[in-house]
Amino acid sequence: MIYLALLWVHIVGGVVALGSYVACFVVLNRGVRDPASLPHTLSTVQAIGNQIVTPAYAVTAASGALLVWWGPWSFTTPWVFASIVLFVAVAAVGPRIYVPLRTRQTELAAKGSGNTDDYRALHWRAHMVRAVVTGAVLAILWLMVVKPVLWG
Repeated sequence: MIYLALLWVHIVGGVVALGSYVACFVVLNRGVRDPASLPHTLSTVQAIGNQIVTPAYAVTAASGALLVWWGPWSFTTPWVFASIVLFVAVAAVGPRIYVPLRTRQTELAAKGSGNTDDYRALHWRAHMVRAVVTGAVLAILWLMVVKPVLWG
């Protein structure tokens, strides 16, 4: 029963994290069309990230570790190992790549420079980072559902 409850928490955490993260694409793209709203848009996206996405991913990671600990899988099972590698890579991208881009976007928007080539270039780079992260998270989701035999 505990295993099924953890599995439910793991799935809901992943759905909440991914769904909220993808919703930020829509919010940010609307903000680009209205530069006057950019400071508010960027602060909203930051709040969603800090208050929903990050905690949901943390719950997903913790529940996933417990599922492996108590379940039939091991951390060296290829699809589990590959999922962990992708998750660590995604977790590293946030503070090292995405947050500095978003910080610079916020600075430009606060100065009223949200309708400049510099801002649009930053927006495009941040959008590409979000797309890569989303792709990696979808790959993790695929690994979790399909549980493919990757090697050995």
